[in-house]
Amino acid sequence: MLVICNLLYRVLNGTIIVLGVGELMLWVYALRRLMSAKRELGKIRQVESRISWHKNRSRVITETKSVVTRENWEAYIAFRDGYRKKIIPYDIFTTAIQLFTLLGILGTVAGLYIALNSASLSSEGFSYEGIGFALSSTVYGIICAVLFKTVEIVTDAVVVGPIEDTMDLFEKDYGVKNDALKDLPAAEEAK
Repeated sequence: MLVICNLLYRVLNGTIIVLGVGELMLWVYALRRLMSAKRELGKIRQVESRISWHKNRSRVITETKSVVTRENWEAYIAFRDGYRKKIIPYDIFTTAIQLFTLLGILGTVAGLYIALNSASLSSEGFSYEGIGFALSSTVYGIICAVLFKTVEIVTDAVVVGPIEDTMDLFEKDYGVKNDALKDLPAAEEAK
């Protein structure tokens, strides 16, 4: 067990830093894919707005309604199928965040094991080398976990949430249940 802990002592902090850089690169890649999906969805969803004055409440009301066409629906179906593939890197990013906390805890336990084992083997008493490793790996792991969890929360709020809300609105506006537009007559398509 001491051999494993000494190996962790030599490589764990560097591993956490390298994984942090990799996680950052994965987030950038995932964000680019999500932003392109957001732009693509914005082009597909065509809306018409109507502004009206509400007399009783003395305010302007804006109503938006999707323009229903078969082409929009087919483009949306293609987008929806492609979106599932585009979000995979982001799902990997969000899952990998948990790894940093676990690596920090692993370093803590390994460092304490090294410190306690060296205290029992040496006549000099307690070794602070293992404690320093325990604390540094904990700090690296928690800093990476907190940083990337914050990035995930902001990305969810700014990018992923609006995409999924727009997809929900798209399906709600079109009233789609199992491709209901395929039976839509050509005269109703233009409405």
